[in-house]
Amino acid sequence: MRRIHWLLIGSALVLGGCASDTQPNDDAGPGSCPAGKFLVDGKCAALTGTWTRIKTGGETTCGRGAPYSFFVHPGTVDKVLIYFAFGGFCYNADLCRVGAPNFVPEVNVDEAALATTPGIFDLSNPKNPFKDWNIVYVPECTADFEWGNSVQDYPALNGSPAITIKHKGFVNVTAVREWIYKSFANPERIFVSGSSGGGDAAQMHYTYLRDHYKDVKNWVLFMDSSFGVTTPEAQMTYTTNWGVYPNRPTFIPAIKNAAPGDLNWDFSIVAGDKYFPDGITAEFGTSYDTLESFTYAIHGGNMDDWHDKAMASLANISKQTTRFRYYVASGTAHIILNQPSYYQYEENGVRLNDWVTDLANGKAVENNMCTKNCMVTHLQSN
Repeated sequence: MRRIHWLLIGSALVLGGCASDTQPNDDAGPGSCPAGKFLVDGKCAALTGTWTRIKTGGETTCGRGAPYSFFVHPGTVDKVLIYFAFGGFCYNADLCRVGAPNFVPEVNVDEAALATTPGIFDLSNPKNPFKDWNIVYVPECTADFEWGNSVQDYPALNGSPAITIKHKGFVNVTAVREWIYKSFANPERIFVSGSSGGGDAAQMHYTYLRDHYKDVKNWVLFMDSSFGVTTPEAQMTYTTNWGVYPNRPTFIPAIKNAAPGDLNWDFSIVAGDKYFPDGITAEFGTSYDTLESFTYAIHGGNMDDWHDKAMASLANISKQTTRFRYYVASGTAHIILNQPSYYQYEENGVRLNDWVTDLANGKAVENNMCTKNCMVTHLQSN
């Protein structure tokens, strides 16, 4: 568990409204919805083949009090992609101030935006391994990587006025997970992914999803542009302010018994991989990710050290588990899964999309890392 992200500028996803063409039928009740139906407004509904907003209600909330919601796109196969979007971070008044570029304070997508998002969300692309899957899109708007359950009153800092933030990301995603459990009884495959801070969210909530779906055998956790480089001081600050420690998956003994300061990125991945009997954990990122490097500097590190520390993290995790894989591409880009260029990344003759497709289909993949001219992006034509 780790760091902050200076992100969201230039995102392909925009702010919008909500609508649904669903026709609710039967009450959901305490169990799962029937096959082919999804929980919408408390009832099981047959959805059309488009994106639908799901309003969570209850105690869910965005960081400044806006309502929380997430999105689902029904598929034609019994497989589920759960994607955690990037939404920023903050842990003091300066980072949390109104207008801060690192914090999205409300759900910043709608159905129309998702329908035109490229990359793995382009469901018309025959090369897309997820084009027929059920997709759950989980926004973040609580500035806590979906880990938190606290309300913080941050005192004025550096000219920024005092501000109160509802770090309730863990509460929000708990509601999403409960919805998933009712809407998908026992999928054939589950692929959990996230970009940037969404990769942090994916890592934590993957463990809870796995603990629920004990009979599902085909699992992948895939984190995009989400390397675990931070400083111990920053880690303790934000995990304390967000109220993270009580939310850790205590059914994993190593994590239950760890002190707050021990729950860093490498430790958490290795503990999860050793606990679960199967599945693959994978990371993708570029060699000199500009925003990841800058984030490390915000945490008090030297941004010039980020590359070496990120590569050391991959090596460290690989030494401790045989079910960890990584793909490190050339260049400085941050976040690729929702970009058209996702289909153009190639390193050492291996296309990223082919690598991800093999992961999604349960095929073996090997580690792949840029070793030459790695500050320059190597893209191939479609």
